[in-house]
Amino acid sequence: PGIGVESAPFELGGHRWQTLVYPAGQQRIAGFGPASGFLGPSHSRRGRVGVYLRFLPEEEGQYVDAQFALTVKGHQQAGPRFDVSFECGMRFCEAAREEPSDGRARDWGAHVLPRE
Repeated sequence: PGIGVESAPFELGGHRWQTLVYPAGQQRIAGFGPASGFLGPSHSRRGRVGVYLRFLPEEEGQYVDAQFALTVKGHQQAGPRFDVSFECGMRFCEAAREEPSDGRARDWGAHVLPRE
């Protein structure tokens, strides 16, 4: 657990972004937005596929209010197969200005789909 895959940076809506996927789930990774402890140390994401959207600001103080949807296609080994999608809106900012309790973060996502 904890091994992630990062996409190449891409531009959308005039801003640079990156997606991150944790196919085997993960616990907490220092310096990575919600995974750095925002959900609390007892919240387990192990065994769930995680998908995140990361904002890559090009200048200090840059932020963007964005609405987005992330979808994970289901390939569960046991039980019925299903897809998981969620929609979210938030303010993305540089890492130095993130404050998740105020709705500001550099990256956002969830561990939503059981691996098996």
